[in-house]
Amino acid sequence: ISLNALPSGLTLTWPLASAGFTMQSRTNLALGNWANVASPMPQIVGGQWQVTIPVPNDTNPTFYRLVK
Repeated sequence: ISLNALPSGLTLTWPLASAGFTMQSRTNLALGNWANVASPMPQIVGGQWQVTIPVPNDTNPTFYRLVK
């Protein structure tokens, strides 16, 4: 898995062979439930899964994970 910072957001990529993962998010690592991210959906780019998420907000961060 790799993460690249762009002016438009953060791009997360992972191998095409690792199909079936779902991206989830939440705003508090200690409390609350993880929710599936409906948008943006991962796309195949250059032989890898890729998704770009918005630029993080330092005052109200969102945490992401991939689960299978």
